Amino acid sequence: MSELNLSLEKVHPAELRAFAVGKSREHQTVLIELDLPARQADLRRTADGDGGRYTPVQIRPQTPEQQKEVEKKTAEARKFLKLVLGEEPELLRAAHAFIVKVDGEQLERIAQSPLIKAIRPNRQLTVRMSR
Repeated sequence: MSELNLSLEKVHPAELRAFAVGKSREHQTVLIELDLPARQADLRRTADGDGGRYTPVQIRPQTPEQQKEVEKKTAEARKFLKLVLGEEPELLRAAHAFIVKVDGEQLERIAQSPLIKAIRPNRQLTVRMSR
């Protein structure tokens, strides 16, 4: 499989991959997730009819070394995205992701970066109230 095809596996769903491959000049707003170390959680087993499930109790704090790695990779990704986009990307700090508007060519280029874990469309959430 080519390097480009492997890079585009980061792009979800298939319609967004087609947008990148087609090098569309239109723009879409996407979330760019960074490839960072996974956060660790403490779990507690709860009793239920299925014999128990594990529920997160708390997220463990990052070590100083982990914090430095996250800060370094975030800064590198910001610099890379600014170079590709020509403008400052918006960081969603809690999600460790950037939200940006891209055309197909930019999306394809961003997907090739080893700093990027996944790219997904930015969708507006709707709240449904039960009656």
